[in-house]
Amino acid sequence: GVKFVLVCHGQTQPAQANGEDPGLSALGLSQARAIAREIAAVAELQRSPDALFSSPRPASVETASQIAAVFRAGEPEAAGELDGGAADAGAASGQHLKSVQERAWAMIESLKERSEQDATVVLVSNVAVVRALVSGVLNMPAVDMWRFALQEASISTIEFRGQRTLIGSLNEICHLASDK
Repeated sequence: GVKFVLVCHGQTQPAQANGEDPGLSALGLSQARAIAREIAAVAELQRSPDALFSSPRPASVETASQIAAVFRAGEPEAAGELDGGAADAGAASGQHLKSVQERAWAMIESLKERSEQDATVVLVSNVAVVRALVSGVLNMPAVDMWRFALQEASISTIEFRGQRTLIGSLNEICHLASDK
């Protein structure tokens, strides 16, 4: 079936006074490289990613670019559906969280329909979008997405196997151990 690798971007720099989205910090860049190495190691055993999408926000684009560099792929494809916006803060309204969940899930459904039978698709975004997608698999309301642990620079997977939708992994951070 189709496998989605959900990547939370690495640590960001402090928020910009001018309101612009911050990019990755030095640690965040190191985390992004560790994510890329982990995805490459899994690809050697299973399958290389068939597609790479990223939220248009700087930290996500920088993380996705590290992954693309390992596979010598072009730039990741920007996907506004992966932009969680204010949901990152955890203080967003229930309606905003539901909207984030609906947009991101619609993207997954669309990509699933367009992908080969055994495709692997990597999606890079912020923690809120990954939480929203995992909550969708669990049939949890978006407002409950804060009920499970999920860290920056983590990797989670959703797998579609026939009629079943599974969480293959959640909040994997083992790849970060070598960077500390």
